[in-house]
Amino acid sequence: MEKIYEKNLIYLGNYLSNCFSKAAGLVLIFCALMSTSLYAQNTQFSNYGFGEIALNPAASASKNLIGANAIYRIQRYSNGMSINSTQMQFQYALINQSAGKRWGGFSLVAQSDKVSEGIPYTFYSIKPGFAYNLEILPNNFLAMGVELSASQSGFNTASFTTGSQWVNNQGFDETAGLGEEFERQQLTYFSVASGLMWYDEDAEGHRRNYLGVSLFNLNQPARSFINGDDEIPLQFSALGGYQFFKLNQHAFYVEALGHKSLNEIFWGAGPKWSFQFEDKSSFDPFTAGSLDVFARYFSGDRISLGTQIAQRNFSVGFAIDLHLENEAQMASTEFSVSIFKRLSITKEEELPEEEHSIGSTREFEEDDFQDQPVKVIEKEYKTSVSRDFSFELRKNFNYGFNETTLNDEAKSYLDDIAVMMQANTALKLRVTGHTDNVGTEEANQKISVERAKGVRDYLESIGIAADRLSYEGKGATEPLVKNNNEENRAKNRRVEFLIYATKD
Repeated sequence: MEKIYEKNLIYLGNYLSNCFSKAAGLVLIFCALMSTSLYAQNTQFSNYGFGEIALNPAASASKNLIGANAIYRIQRYSNGMSINSTQMQFQYALINQSAGKRWGGFSLVAQSDKVSEGIPYTFYSIKPGFAYNLEILPNNFLAMGVELSASQSGFNTASFTTGSQWVNNQGFDETAGLGEEFERQQLTYFSVASGLMWYDEDAEGHRRNYLGVSLFNLNQPARSFINGDDEIPLQFSALGGYQFFKLNQHAFYVEALGHKSLNEIFWGAGPKWSFQFEDKSSFDPFTAGSLDVFARYFSGDRISLGTQIAQRNFSVGFAIDLHLENEAQMASTEFSVSIFKRLSITKEEELPEEEHSIGSTREFEEDDFQDQPVKVIEKEYKTSVSRDFSFELRKNFNYGFNETTLNDEAKSYLDDIAVMMQANTALKLRVTGHTDNVGTEEANQKISVERAKGVRDYLESIGIAADRLSYEGKGATEPLVKNNNEENRAKNRRVEFLIYATKD
């Protein structure tokens, strides 16, 4: 009865998860349609996938990453002036390995805007943030974030000229007063922001759909260069993406963002194609990674086209904006680069302390046998067999892609196994080879068999009788972890040992 109840709960959880994902997708489409009531406060980068943390403080808890990225944007105008914007971000995911969950994340965002000619205006800001991540349904998460911001705006009045500096019968006099009073040429202010983000993940741990809302300038700080301080109004922001189709390594999304401040609005939406590729050739410039291509339309008749290619530990991107109706603005360009490391989540499981039953199999973690496996095994079973038993050893010999040869570390490990087997001639050994999921099923099966056979052949060459050894290959059918990144694929390229004995 308890098992039936537990099974029903699992079915109910999966059903609610699917319903929740579909409902969230409909909400996202609705938000995209209603986004004509949204606006932006500072520079709006076209490749905002690089700058999610700046748009929503909760985003730092939505990915298993530690890394930094930078975006540089040049907005050109027909009169020769340009605005140069730079944004740098750092994020660090917080993972509880014992629970096998990502529970939060830290972030730091820095931005600067400078006008190249004409108006000597500068803007700088730095924003530290923290986010908490909560799993609300299977593979469905809600992240909550808060952000503090310190900003500084300034300009140099030395290059300003006004009509008051033109003197009758003398012409322009640069020493004359401007005729305008500025209370401040530089000001600093602090603000607070908060955000929520819902997202779900696929079976490989990749984020699939997401929807976030955030609120900036909660304290409504004062900002003005002239007499009288004006409060910065509240700004509402929304950001979302919906995966509407996936086929093998291809995925298609629709993404949207928008901001609202007082009566001013800004919004954008468009499709994105993402292609996950695998390439292990050492002669090719790119290895396993992803390629994204996007097109977006922004309010104000601005069209953005861009691409981004990601590798194991870095990514680069480029985007160009075309302004259809605004003759004063010329084409804008963006360049982006990221350096990161994907953090793996592996739940730690403790071995049961109860006595091992006859005929069953017991697994040992690799670290238990990393130095001297013989001593650990002898502690468990001494050197005699009084009953039938079996136990497993799992070892990653750091096989490269398609490699089957044993390195010195692997041979040293097998030497210890041989010592154990020589100490008790009743022990027998079965070797099982495994691979990652790259390549065809036939090729992986062949490689797994060759890896197991290589181990068997080495043990036989150092004195273990052939009738005590056997081997098999299972290809990529039994992965230890998901084959969703290079680190996990390396873990799956392994051999396992089943050591057993039968009581005489």
